Amino acid sequence: MSNQNSSKKMRLKEAFTIRKKDAETDEVIITIGNHLASEQVFPSEEEAQKVIDATDWDLVAALVYTLKEADEWEQSQKKEE
Repeated sequence: MSNQNSSKKMRLKEAFTIRKKDAETDEVIITIGNHLASEQVFPSEEEAQKVIDATDWDLVAALVYTLKEADEWEQSQKKEE
């Protein structure tokens, strides 16, 4: 089970891409697809990667799923009214 959990974390972390902010600087940003994941600008790829690695993405995924379920429940309650 431990391998399965670390495998999930790796997949979630892989959703992030570290990119140069622009051609004029070495600063980098973190994106998810074409969307900015954070407004924070980092001096290096290593610093950006530290932020990605420091987050427990299983907890974030669980929170998102719980919020989605709560929203669906609320929508079903409104339909019943």
